[in-house]
Amino acid sequence: MDAYRPVAWIDFAVPAVGATAARTGLLVVAVSTDLDRILAIPALPRRAAAASG
Repeated sequence: MDAYRPVAWIDFAVPAVGATAARTGLLVVAVSTDLDRILAIPALPRRAAAASG
């Protein structure tokens, strides 16, 4: 793999973007289903925001 050719990075970028999208989707589902419980504990909203990036 030649690091200076952008085409060579496509095999890395596609799975990385897919994994990021899956993680973001799971985080959105987790936060939306337990929103009342998350908001009840003062430290958790900051942790949820930090987990989202």
